[in-house]
Amino acid sequence: MHLSSPQILLKLQPELCCSHNYCKKCIHQTLIAQNCIKPQDKFICPMCRKVNILPDKGLNGLKRNMSVENVVAILKERTESNEAKQQALKEFLCPDHNEIMNLAQLALSSPSGSGCPDSCHCVWESSMVLCTDAGLREFPQGLPPDTVTLHLERNYIRSLPEGAFRELTHLRELYLSHNHIDTLSSGALRHLSSELRLLDLSHNLLRQASRDEFGSTRAKTRLYNNPWHCDCTLQELMETLNLEPETVNGIVCESSVRSAGEGSRWEDPGGTAEHSGQPLVKLLNSGVNFCSLQRKTTDVAMLVTMFVWFFMVIVYVVYYVRQNQAETRRHLEYLKSLPSPRKTLTETDTISTEKAQEKALEKAQEKALEKAQEKAQEKAQEKSQEKSQEKAQEKAQEKAQEKAQEKALEKAQEKAQEKAQEKSQEKSQEKAQHKA
Repeated sequence: MHLSSPQILLKLQPELCCSHNYCKKCIHQTLIAQNCIKPQDKFICPMCRKVNILPDKGLNGLKRNMSVENVVAILKERTESNEAKQQALKEFLCPDHNEIMNLAQLALSSPSGSGCPDSCHCVWESSMVLCTDAGLREFPQGLPPDTVTLHLERNYIRSLPEGAFRELTHLRELYLSHNHIDTLSSGALRHLSSELRLLDLSHNLLRQASRDEFGSTRAKTRLYNNPWHCDCTLQELMETLNLEPETVNGIVCESSVRSAGEGSRWEDPGGTAEHSGQPLVKLLNSGVNFCSLQRKTTDVAMLVTMFVWFFMVIVYVVYYVRQNQAETRRHLEYLKSLPSPRKTLTETDTISTEKAQEKALEKAQEKALEKAQEKAQEKAQEKSQEKSQEKAQEKAQEKAQEKAQEKALEKAQEKAQEKAQEKSQEKSQEKAQHKA
């Protein structure tokens, strides 16, 4: 039921300037008992004994408490059967006239040191903050630290700042549907309380989200009716979050990244793409894997890196050999240039010396080549061993991740089936009880 329904407005009770609420019949009896008939007459609040002035319009001119409307609407939305509604509203009914009263004592019942943000209504008894349809364009500041339920539906909020929920350590339900949220800060949802049980981000403008943005929350999450771009990151997020089974089919791909072997990488968001308009859960169940392209790209990058590395090794070996040859020749030329203290050598001695020098040069070159080849082979073996170990570790991690993902999907499906069976059994039991 919409918050501005006329049926609810008829049940709103007057609120005095002292912020105590009463049903119309109680106020009427109070005015008669205190002989307050004319406008501007004074009467005393029976609860706090504060003096109030009757407005010009009499009883109809008393201020109405808008938080009553919101509370009644929320109670009616959350309860399905008439018996449950009557039971939920029973404690808020006037015992004398059976009318709703005293739902929100705003001023006198607020805890000391805590305040309520502008454009919001705080129900202190239930630690509920109502900021629905408040025209907010930014996340409200100064929320009470003991807030348990926070309603921010139907506003114009575009983003959630980092650390927005850091002080809300008791938050259990967070409603952010029907806003314009298109981005989530890296630490916005990371500080959510471990007591959180429901997170509603439906009917927004979210296209991408990752596991890092949601942190370790295990709350039941609603992400339907958002223009999602389906890729590996969203697939991993789906496998991590505790999604509400009733709304999981509402997570529809407006655009997607093609899996391996499907042609171009990106689909046209405005075109009739193969995955556009299809629920992400059905695509994953049918065998579509958006992470396969990312893994293939990683393998290609590793092959290219290895090829470049081997090429650099070969260039280094060639350069090392040539450099040693040039140094050896310069050393021999230096030795030849040195003056000899001995007598002038004969032609035969000169020839034998030159041969010896050539042999020594050849041996030095061969040794240098052998050393360079041994060093290059050792480095190549070490690099190849390191690469093979890294590949083995990556493959083992990928297999472990795939097994974990499969187990998580199976558990999620089993939980959804169990919940559906329990609901069907409960409905059948209720029908049987009604028939009986």
